[in-house]
Order: sequence, then structure tokens, then C-alpha cells
Amino acid sequence: MCFSQADSIEKIIATSVERIIRELQNDQSHYHRELNELFIANPDFSYYTMKKHESDNSDFVVEGIVNYYRMLKEVSEDSSFRQKITYDLLQIYQENKQSLNSYDTYGIPRLMSSPEDNKPSDFNTEAKLLLADLLQDSLISIHISKVVGIAAMKGQNS
Repeated sequence: MCFSQADSIEKIIATSVERIIRELQNDQSHYHRELNELFIANPDFSYYTMKKHESDNSDFVVEGIVNYYRMLKEVSEDSSFRQKITYDLLQIYQENKQSLNSYDTYGIPRLMSSPEDNKPSDFNTEAKLLLADLLQDSLISIHISKVVGIAAMKGQNS
């Protein structure tokens, strides 16, 4: 990977995301430490650039996006940013939860059920409503019940 100093950070991120998405669409995935550091240094732009690809039907692309969202959420202390990612992860789970991965689709319920990595403040009203909706599904992951506890949704996990 080589960019000139004249390239803007946004252009580098956008070009890198496009390359990553192409790799994922071709079932190729490579760890790019320098890209991860660039994404972490520019979380908002990286998030919105990745978000454009959420509708891709490829399991590899969706899983890659989930992993990048998780990384961005883990390093952020910005409550509203963490809420956006939390909601997006729940939406991805709801849209793809069929029988993939024994209802732990893309590991989303498992990663969101960790109290060390998730805070009650990560769950805004929309995320809580989505969780309540997910609880109505008889095929939900056991981890979703744990996520409800982390989200401090009293009276919901029964």
C-alpha cells in the first residue's frame, strides 16, 4: 500500500474500504494493521464509509463490516458513536439472524453480551426497542438475553 502525501486521509480511507470490500467479496481477507490504525484515528469517516456497504449480501462482507464496527466501538469513548454502532449491529443481526451460526449470526449476540465491552449507555431507545422485538423471536440466541441485561432493560428478559 502506497499513497502520496497529497492524498487526503478521507481518500485513503475510502480507497482502502473499497479494496477491503472487493477482497471480502472474493472471499479474501487480510489483516491490515496500518489500515486499522487509520480507521481508529478517523472513526466517524471510517464508519460512514463502511456503512455504505451494509446492504451487500455477501456473508464475508457483512462479517467484515461487523468486525470493523466492533473494532471502532471498542476504541471509542463517544457515547453517541457507540450507540450508532450498537444499533447498526443489532439491525444487522435482525436482518440476517435466520439459521446462520446457530442464531449467533456473525457473532453479534456473543460480542454484545460481554459486560466488559458493552455499557448500558451504548443502548439508545431505538436499540432497546429492537432488542425487545428480538426477544419475541423464539429462535433468539441465549446471548440476546444477556444483551438485554447489559442494556438495563428491566422486566424484558423472561
